[in-house]
Amino acid sequence: MCVLTIYRAPSGNFAYILQNLDNVPKTLYTPSIHLVICGDMNINYLVENEQKRHIDNLLLMYNLTGIVDFPTRISHTSATAIDNFINEISCFEDYSVIPLANDLSDHDAQILTIKASVQNQSHRLKTIRKVDKHKIN
Repeated sequence: MCVLTIYRAPSGNFAYILQNLDNVPKTLYTPSIHLVICGDMNINYLVENEQKRHIDNLLLMYNLTGIVDFPTRISHTSATAIDNFINEISCFEDYSVIPLANDLSDHDAQILTIKASVQNQSHRLKTIRKVDKHKIN
């Protein structure tokens, strides 16, 4: 399983994230790796909009879909689902995702539980956080 986290600022370039979301499955795909993408894309999944349609269409090409269907950021004036888990639902049919109010942020956390059989495979954890001038800006 490969778990990726992403963040797009509210004013972030949508075309940039769309292009890079397309590159991720192309780069990482193998039949033995199951991909889960999570993070704050600042695209409200509770309402139909053009950005959501573009993301959904792109992800469906890789059998990926957003699975959070409840508000993740609730304020006095709105309730939006701008944080999401993107999952290969054909690989992980037995999963659940629930909200967790943590009072540490203006966003609620989400807990994803995936029940999957694990065969005797070697497990390795690799954490990568690429920091460069562009990301800092």
